Parts: sequence; structure tokens; C-alpha cells
Amino acid sequence: MLRVGIAAACLAVISLANDCQEGECDGNVMLQTDASSQGAQLYVLGFTPYYNYDGPLAVTGDLKVSFGWKNLQMSWSLDGADGNCLTSKAYPNGKVSNDCGIHIHVGMSCSEDAGGHYFLTSEDPWQALHYRVDQGSTNGKYGLNAGLTASDALGHSVIVHDLYGARIACGILMTEQTAKPYVVKSWVPYYNYVGALSVSGQIKIQTINVTQYLSWSDLKGADANCYTTPLPNGPASNDCGIHIHIGMNCFEDAGDHYHATPTDPWKAVRYVAYAKGPWKYSKSWGQAEVLTDLGATQILGHTVIVHDITGSRVACGIIEQ
Repeated sequence: MLRVGIAAACLAVISLANDCQEGECDGNVMLQTDASSQGAQLYVLGFTPYYNYDGPLAVTGDLKVSFGWKNLQMSWSLDGADGNCLTSKAYPNGKVSNDCGIHIHVGMSCSEDAGGHYFLTSEDPWQALHYRVDQGSTNGKYGLNAGLTASDALGHSVIVHDLYGARIACGILMTEQTAKPYVVKSWVPYYNYVGALSVSGQIKIQTINVTQYLSWSDLKGADANCYTTPLPNGPASNDCGIHIHIGMNCFEDAGDHYHATPTDPWKAVRYVAYAKGPWKYSKSWGQAEVLTDLGATQILGHTVIVHDITGSRVACGIIEQ
């Protein structure tokens, strides 16, 4: 499974079997055989902050849901979740709650309210699922009966909660074929840029229908002013932007933003570059969901442009398979 995010020094392997030894699995349906052999699988290969979350947590990583007969098994490897979700069972709202939860929700977008938990059983099975963090990471699996098939769950949101049950991160369930992202592997200075910035790292782009999901975990060398400095041209501008453009090479003007929607969706997309820490250059990690009305094959080969704090174009890369 593809990994999105910053790898931790070590991962705590927290299994469903271990939870059951501690008496936490009463009433849960465990999958006793390898879930991957039982049927379809869906993936979340990147997370974005929940649409109204403004806290410091930034969840990265990947998640897989394997579907069996009536049952599903969710497995995950995440960094940046709530470090207060340790091995303690003292959840503020109780063991049957959203505290430290990872749940499939009714909503099918990460840019609006995800609604309630998604299940087709008589009772909500999700509130017994809790992740646990060790050294900043959580790596676990959990089986339950939500009455969902893969076709039911496809395109729905997966929400990560903090210790108090607040929604902090969102990802979208995709098929393996859809989940395989396009990528921008390398960058050159924009054809007429003469400044000092030198961007490197990768951006992954996944498409569901006509929406693009961008994720980057190790983008270096972008404008370090794109952190706490106010955007000179406002939030709906090119300031600190990462955008797909009409152009299809990096040796001439890349043209305007590429979209088929009536209004430009790209001006709200921007990165944050952190200059703190033991890095030689600024470093950025993040995600964006952009409704462009363009399919995956339409964006292939187009340019992605990185802008500085003023909105100037500083780097160019090409979308590849």
C-alpha cells in the first residue's frame, strides 16, 4: 500500500487481537482470516484537515478497508493523530464514543460537513473503535459489522477524531485503480523566475470523478514566508499556491489555472512552508481537494506551478503517471 506522510522512527503495532485480550472486543465481529482474500478493498491514501478544524494536528498516512461477508476490517498507519490517545482507556466521553476514533461517515467530501457515521446495521458499530498513538504514530487494525459493502462505502469520507471526539482529519475511500495517484516527481524554476527559491519533492494527485486530491509530504524549498505572514493579495489569490495550469511544458508560459468549472477553484489552494526544525530548506506537507470538473486523463501531462508569498510563479513540474 502506498504511504503518504512522514515516516516515523518506529511504529507501534497495535492489533485487534491485543485489544481483545484486554476485554475490549465484546460485541465486535472480528475477521479471523486474511481480509485481503475475502473480497474488495478500498483505500485512503491521504488526509486533509477536517473542513472546520483549525487546530495544530496534521494527520498523514494511509488506510485500507477490506470487505468480507457483512463484515469489514479497517487497517491504518498514520502519523500526526492526537498524541493524547495513548494506551490509557480513560476516554473523556467513555469507551463507546468518538474519542480517538477512525470512522467511515455518510459524507462524500472533505470540504463540508461529513454527517454522521455510515452504517446499515440496527446500531452504530463505530464508537467502539479507538486508535492508540505511540511516539507520534498509530498502526493498527479493527474489524466490525457495519452492514456495508465496498460499493456502499466507495467515495465516502473517513474521519479521524482527537481525544475528545472532535473531527480533525478527513480522507476519501477509493478503489485501488483510482487510488493509484499521478505524481509530479521533479521541479525546475519557472521559465522566467530569477529568484533564490529551489523547490524539490513530490506531489501526488488522485482523481475521483471530476475532483482532484493533491497531497505532499516532503516538499522542500518553497517560500518560507508562507507560514505566518499574511497573504498580500488575500485568501482567494495565487499567494503560496500550488495549482494545475493549462500549459504542458516548463519552458514557456504555463497559462492560466486549469479547470472546467464556471469559477476558478485553484485560488483557495495553498501550501504552508515551515522554516523551523533541523531542515536546510523550508519544508511543507499538506493536502487539498479541488473540484475542477476535469477527469484524470485530462490533467495528465499538464504543469503544476508553485507560487511564492506574492503569487509569483517560482517552480514548475509535469503531472506523470
